[in-house]
Amino acid sequence: MPKRPPPLLSSFDRKRLKLARQRLSSYHPWYDNLYYRWCDMAILKPSQDVQPLSAFRQNAARFLDQIRLTKRPLLLTQHGKSAAVVLDIDQYEALIDEIHLIRDIRQAKAELARGEGIPHEDVVAELYERVNL
Repeated sequence: MPKRPPPLLSSFDRKRLKLARQRLSSYHPWYDNLYYRWCDMAILKPSQDVQPLSAFRQNAARFLDQIRLTKRPLLLTQHGKSAAVVLDIDQYEALIDEIHLIRDIRQAKAELARGEGIPHEDVVAELYERVNL
């Protein structure tokens, strides 16, 4: 029977991470849906998060578990050079949302600079009109 590779996180680390998530969830019931999505991505640990592509191919399930558990990206290398980044789906969606938000802000600033903005009073009046107040 082949020997199973050791887990990338010790059982103590897994328990500590699980406890931290439970504590955050109890303080912030909306933690999983909203709060965590806007948190910064976890810091990359080169000793664990930079792996050759061949190691990822051999242990893909284990590495995906690590990514889900730690929320840190995994940097894959090929021939000693960075080749790809594997992200947890929540982290990926948060990055995409942030990019869209930044683009919207840039577009709004550009419109304001061109004088295409609407005065606050006009917006408030239109909103009151729509709500019939």
